[in-house]
Amino acid sequence: MAHASTIAAVATPSGTGGVAIIRISGPAALRVARTLIPDLPESVPPYRMLYREFRDRTGAALDSGLAVFMPGPRSFTGEDVVELHGHGGPVVVDMLLSEVYAAGAHPAEPGEFTRRAFLNGKLDLAQAEGIADLIHARSNAAARLAKRHLEGRLSAEINDIRENLARQLVLVESAIDFSLEEHVYALDYAALTAGLAQAIAQIDRLLASYDRGRVQRDGLTCVIAGRPNAGKSSLLNLLLGEDRAIVSPVAGTTRDYLDAECMLGDQLFRFVDTAGLRATEDVVEAEGVRRSTEQIRKADLAVYIVDASQPQHSDDLANIVALEPPTLLLLSKRDLERQLPAEAFGSKERLACRLDCSEDRQEVETALLELTKKAGLSPTSESVAIARARHRDALESARDALERAVQAADMESEPELVALDLRAALDHVGEIVGHITPDDILGRIFAEFCVGK
Repeated sequence: MAHASTIAAVATPSGTGGVAIIRISGPAALRVARTLIPDLPESVPPYRMLYREFRDRTGAALDSGLAVFMPGPRSFTGEDVVELHGHGGPVVVDMLLSEVYAAGAHPAEPGEFTRRAFLNGKLDLAQAEGIADLIHARSNAAARLAKRHLEGRLSAEINDIRENLARQLVLVESAIDFSLEEHVYALDYAALTAGLAQAIAQIDRLLASYDRGRVQRDGLTCVIAGRPNAGKSSLLNLLLGEDRAIVSPVAGTTRDYLDAECMLGDQLFRFVDTAGLRATEDVVEAEGVRRSTEQIRKADLAVYIVDASQPQHSDDLANIVALEPPTLLLLSKRDLERQLPAEAFGSKERLACRLDCSEDRQEVETALLELTKKAGLSPTSESVAIARARHRDALESARDALERAVQAADMESEPELVALDLRAALDHVGEIVGHITPDDILGRIFAEFCVGK
C-alpha cells in the first residue's frame, strides 16, 4: 500500500547523546535528503553509509555525519527510506529536522513508521506489537517474549489456526454451493466436528498461556499480607534493598497499600505491602484492610507473614485459609519458630527466616521463584504465550463462535448456520495478526509506540 506523503522523525531518544538518527520514509525520501546533502551522487548506492555534510537551504553547514539510502520494498517500512546519522545535540537535531520538514516531509505520528510497515505487508499486527513490547520491556523475560512475537512465532500459531478453520469452511461452503446440483455434495459432519475440535484445542492452549505471558510482559504482582506488625514492611524493604516502607513497633502503621518493583531472577515482581489484616473500628484502618483484601484478590502470588514470636492467633489461621493466590507462608524470627496446625498450610509453601540479612533475602527470593514455577507463571525460554488482553479477548470470541458451530454440526443443522459461526471465528482469530482490524483499534495499538518508530 503506497503512501503519497513522506514522513520524518528522530528515531533515537530525545536529549543529548553521541549520535542522533533522523528517519525519512516515503516516495520523496531521497529528494528530501538531497536538499540537505546537495552532493549526493545521481545514483545513490543503496544500503551503504556515506559520509557527508548536512546543509541548510542557504548552503551553510549544520552538521556532518552518515547517510544511508534503503529503497523500498527492501526497507523497514517497505517504502524508500533515508536515515541521517548526525551528532546527538538537541539544537543540531532540531535544525536538521526543520530543514527536513521545510523540504516537504511531514512530522511522523507515534508508531507511524511501524504502521506503514504493517500496511505494506512487512510484518503483521502481532509482530508490530512485539516491537512495542520489546521497546518497553522491563525485564529479561519480557524482552525474550517480545522477541519471539517479533520473530513471528505467535503469528505462525495463529495462522495455523486460521488455515485449519479455512479448511473447515471450504467443506461447509462446498455443501452449500453444490446443494442444488444433481449429485448432491453431502456435508461430512463427523469430519467437520473433528476439525473444529482441533481448532478449539489449539485456541485453548494459547488461552491457557495468557497468565504466564501477561506476567512475563507486565510483571508479577505479589501481595505481602499478615496481621499488623508481623513484619510486612520489613520484608518489602529487605527485597528492595532500601527503606521504602516505614517500619515501626506500633501496630497499624501501614494504613494503605504501598507497591514497588524489583527483579528476582529474570522476572519483574511488583510487591504490594498491605495494611495489617484485623477487625478494627478505626474507619481509616478499616478502609486500608478493605483495600488490602482487594489487592490480595487480584494478586498473582501472596506472601503471608506470621510473627512467630507472638502467641498463635485465630486471625492468622482464618486469613491463611482464605488466601486464594498461590501463597508462601513466611514465619518471621526463625529462632522463635512455633508450630501451626497442619490444616493451616494445605498446599501452601512454608519458610522461616528473620528478615534482617542478605541470606534471608536470598532464601525468600528462592522460595518465591519456586512458587512462581509451581503456579505455572515462570517464564520459559522457547514457548509461545499470548500476553495482551486484546489477544485473549479475540481468542475467547473465536472459541465461543466455534462452540456454536460445533453445536450446529452436532445437530446436523443447515450448513449456512455452521458457515456463519465459522466465518465469525475466522474474523476473530484474524484480528490478532491484523487480517481484519478496525482503524480505531489500529490507532490505539500504534499509539503505544514512540515517535520515530
